[in-house]
Parts: sequence; C-alpha cells; structure tokens
Amino acid sequence: MTETHRPSGNDRVRVGIVGAGYVAAHHLRALAALPFIEVIGICDPDQSRAQGLAAKFGVKGVYSDLGAMAAARPQVVHVLTPPEFHCPLALQAMDMGCHVFVEKPMAETVEECDRMIARAQECGVKLSVNHSDRFDPVVLKAIEIARSG
Repeated sequence: MTETHRPSGNDRVRVGIVGAGYVAAHHLRALAALPFIEVIGICDPDQSRAQGLAAKFGVKGVYSDLGAMAAARPQVVHVLTPPEFHCPLALQAMDMGCHVFVEKPMAETVEECDRMIARAQECGVKLSVNHSDRFDPVVLKAIEIARSG
C-alpha cells in the first residue's frame, strides 16, 4: 500500500473517476456541486469517451487506466465500471491508499465483497457502495403510493 495524501482543513478532496459510461455524468454533476471536491481525472480504456466527458465537465486529467491515474494522487476513487471490474479496481485503488466509492452492485460474488471489505480494513480506508435511486423523485413517489395502500 502506498501512503495517501491526507487533506488539511483547507485542502480540496482529490477524486478520480474510473469509468466514463452513463452513470459517470451523474457522479460528475453531483461532485461539481461540492466546493470541497476537485475531480483530478477520468480513466477509461475508451479514451475518446473519457476525453469527451472530461471536456464536458472541465476535468483536466484523462487516463487509460487506474495505474496511470495514480500519479495524480487521488484520495477518493469512484468505481463506475461494469460490475465484473468493481472488485479488482476497488482493490487496486485501496492499495494506492484511496478511499473507494463503488457503484452497485458492490461486486459479483460474496467472496469478492468480503475481499473488498477486508482490504479496506487492512489499508485503513473507507469503502462505500452507492445506491443512487434512494432519493429519486420517481422512487419516492412509488414509496408514497405503496405506503398509502
């Protein structure tokens, strides 16, 4: 594990985005609304897609993989790839000393989830799984309708 850069009170949190697909734009919009966040890069094997997303959101760094992004020293990595890549990418990010925010599902198997949890504990980093529909207006309305009978 490499040593991570810990922010002081005035530092912005450096976030790296892994995966430039559909859900990445939602994350980037949310992160842009947080004044204490600096998105340092987007990585995706599809460089044209990553470059297009970076241009749209004013992100300077574009990388072909997470290893290449390591030089930019992210503190938090959002893993927004297809589920089969969640575990290896999350483990790699944690080995870099990064906290990890992974899209649902967390991984493809219980064993992978267990490995991710254990690695977060070993590395002393946070691991979080996103469930983005919790406050979606359509979901909230459906819950209201269901509860009203």
